[in-house]
Amino acid sequence: MKKNIIFLLFFILFSNLISDTNFRVMTYNSLMFSVYSGQSRFSDFETVFNEVNPDIVIMQEIEDEPGSDLMLNILNSDEIEFARAEFVDDGDLNNMLYYKTSKATLISQDVVHTYPRDISEYVLEIDGNQIRIYCCHLKASQGYEQNRFAAVSLLRNHLNQFEPGTEFIIAGDMNFYTSSEPAYQKFIADETNNTGRAKDWSDLVGNWHNNQDFSEAHSQSSRTNQFGGGVGGGLDDRFDFIFTYYEMNNNAEIEFIDGSLVTVGNDGNHFNQSINYGTNSAVSPEVANALYYASDHLPVYADFISLSSTNTDSQTISASNLILQNFPNPFNPETTIYFNLTTEFTSLRNASAWQAEITELIIYNIKGKKIKTLECGEFLSTIADGVGYSITWDGRNDNNNPVSSGIYFIKLKVGKSIYSKKITLLK
Repeated sequence: MKKNIIFLLFFILFSNLISDTNFRVMTYNSLMFSVYSGQSRFSDFETVFNEVNPDIVIMQEIEDEPGSDLMLNILNSDEIEFARAEFVDDGDLNNMLYYKTSKATLISQDVVHTYPRDISEYVLEIDGNQIRIYCCHLKASQGYEQNRFAAVSLLRNHLNQFEPGTEFIIAGDMNFYTSSEPAYQKFIADETNNTGRAKDWSDLVGNWHNNQDFSEAHSQSSRTNQFGGGVGGGLDDRFDFIFTYYEMNNNAEIEFIDGSLVTVGNDGNHFNQSINYGTNSAVSPEVANALYYASDHLPVYADFISLSSTNTDSQTISASNLILQNFPNPFNPETTIYFNLTTEFTSLRNASAWQAEITELIIYNIKGKKIKTLECGEFLSTIADGVGYSITWDGRNDNNNPVSSGIYFIKLKVGKSIYSKKITLLK
């Protein structure tokens, strides 16, 4: 009997190690969401999140950092452990990424500078595979097609610099009125360098604006009347998109699940109507009302799978290719944090220049609260062809009190780039 139990435990552990990971990515324009305007919509967003059950949420129009924390509280209202990216104030309707810590780890974040709003870059690790996620909120309104084209061109040029086969997801409020628009065509174009080529998995392609033939694709507006700063007119535009790397489905790393692209609440029968008008065959009346009041956009989601790899994590820290790591993990009572960004900052060949770029090394809890600031400047050491750091965290906060068991995040800022690592304290 004892041998059978041991075998069963081994089988369960082995199965977990080799299993694939399914995850759902949702993009949602939250309509000027702040700590003030969001309070009245708390239950509406909560209802939408419960309906969709996303694992990664890409949001636009988060106005302030307290608002980003409020949205995190909504996601965690049922004690689901979501974390968020670092809030970056772009000055105009900011982006934000939320993710379940049981599914993903945020490795780094950065921005691609575009006008009028930057495109946010997030690098996640899911089941050992990396996926780059880009959140876009392109310039709105007809007459700004060239502005949107310029922003997408900068993003594609950015993606073209990576190794061929680099997988990515691009999502957000694109404000496209038709698939013939230059920016949309730039996303999907077959060019000499196709590392940054994207794919739209929807077959509803054409002139979406105020065209009933594409009523199933429309994601804006969820209401006919105007309130709360939102746009009225009813559903008549496809503004919200999820693109992927063009060659994503290559039976390796991250795969898109065909047919999984969904505009939440759109049953195809609400052209130029509010989403909660009459009967909605796609969602319940409660969800339709929540979609109506939460935002003037409908969320869009797609499902993916991270294919398991036979590779296992090494216990040896390699300084030559290290970005941010710690050992041991899980830990008790202390862990050593290692980082070396010489591959990212190859021009900074002396320690003082590299050190000057480091602005913060901070430990956050699962709720995004800062608990410990580490003085990394005292731990400089020379490694390989550049410089690196190692620093030990003793599991205490800034008041020198031991913290409780749980999930924490190391966040390292180097210049404008942000790197993150999930760690676990077990007592």
